[in-house]
Amino acid sequence: MLDFPTTNNEAEYKALTIGLEMVLEAGLKQLDICSNSQLVAIQIEGSYETRELSMTQYLRKVKGFISRFDKCVIQQVPRGENTRANALSKFGTMIIGVKEKKITVMIRDRSSIEEGEMI
Repeated sequence: MLDFPTTNNEAEYKALTIGLEMVLEAGLKQLDICSNSQLVAIQIEGSYETRELSMTQYLRKVKGFISRFDKCVIQQVPRGENTRANALSKFGTMIIGVKEKKITVMIRDRSSIEEGEMI
């Protein structure tokens, strides 16, 4: 969640820079980026130029992060098909008023009660 005035495109870039920084810190070397912003995706691919200074600065920063990966691919995914991004955006609107705090989301891939455990 961003707590400063920004355009939608700047927010897309800011979210991307935060995500790239996190995965680099985690040690990942290969990454597939799925963005619902067609503009951001084609600017990163290089088939569309940035015009505003802020967008140029964000693009430069993103390309700097991307250059540190062994492999990094970006693709545009329509907003309606990007269920993870939609869920995160809804989550962000639910936590308005929470500042300077980290929120950890745990996702479990199996039950806490193992199959066959007797009580």
